[in-house]
Amino acid sequence: VTFQINSFSKENLKDLLSAAQHHNTRFRDYARKLIEELLKREEYRIRYSELSYELSEKDRNFLNTRLNVQ
Repeated sequence: VTFQINSFSKENLKDLLSAAQHHNTRFRDYARKLIEELLKREEYRIRYSELSYELSEKDRNFLNTRLNVQ
């Protein structure tokens, strides 16, 4: 997966969390893989941590699970 550093806006990061919980498995799996790659970078771990207070409980729980795995 290739992407430019800081190429994702705050809304993009939120949308990616929602996509990672989508009912379509291919879409969901792609989003989860992308989140996994992003969270390997400290700057995205920080950005997602800063966003957590703006997320729904469902998205926050999903994110916390991913942050704790890394």
